[in-house]
Amino acid sequence: MAIEITTADSTTITGIRNALNSAPLSGATGWDSVYTTTGSNSAKWSQAYTNLVSNSAAYLSGADISLLAAASASWNSVYATTTANSASWGAVTGDVFGPIGSTANAIARYNLSTGKLLQNSLVTVSDVGAIIAPAAGSVIPFYYDDQASFPNATVYHGAIVHSHADGRMYFAHNNIWNGLSNVTDPVNSNNVLVSSSNVILSACTITTYLSVGGIIYSSQINTVGTGTPSLSSGSDIRLDAVTRVTVSNTPFRIANFTTASRDAITPLYGDMIYNTTTNKFQGYASTGWVDLS
Repeated sequence: MAIEITTADSTTITGIRNALNSAPLSGATGWDSVYTTTGSNSAKWSQAYTNLVSNSAAYLSGADISLLAAASASWNSVYATTTANSASWGAVTGDVFGPIGSTANAIARYNLSTGKLLQNSLVTVSDVGAIIAPAAGSVIPFYYDDQASFPNATVYHGAIVHSHADGRMYFAHNNIWNGLSNVTDPVNSNNVLVSSSNVILSACTITTYLSVGGIIYSSQINTVGTGTPSLSSGSDIRLDAVTRVTVSNTPFRIANFTTASRDAITPLYGDMIYNTTTNKFQGYASTGWVDLS
């Protein structure tokens, strides 16, 4: 058997002819038929490719390889002259090489600067688009000129961006971009909970509640508005000053105890109370509670 192209620039393979009687096989009208109707002993297309000589293009049938004429186009042109329904290799160009094995779903990356060698990576993309990367010092700018350039916060819920004009980071939540505070920003909030060991306040306005797990450092603490501010602790509250602690413009009221409630506490030397049972100021000394005259 031999496969024959009718003209040098033909765009289809018109048939297959028998080398003995030139009679085309039944139904053999195109490239697909060439492959599917070859005999069990014939060399199929994959074998044709491996057996071709340099720069040649050929069709196979039986045990013979029929090379195209010297003026014919090369292997890539065989693809170009087949019809849309033809079974063809496509353009065979380039010389990019990859590793023997790789990580499933890993992003391929270039090795060296030749543009011809690929290598495996540790960054993977799942079938649903989830990106997983190892812990490393990655640099991802998230840069935008200003807030007007931000993408849609509803579409990109959970994303973070940086506005160069504002000098601030934002995150997308509840259909809007929410600004993140810089460390130098004043704190203005109804409730603030800080769990770090030390807190330094430069300009802070808190209208309701401040909870700190360590030490508060502040040049000045002012309270405004109505109500009585309360300073409470689960253990001791310590006022520490280089010279003295001063209470100005208002009386200083110490704790009131009855004699019974006073005796229920564990006192330390120097403690002072006002005893409402005896109506006396009392202090705790080495001999116990004594009246202060």
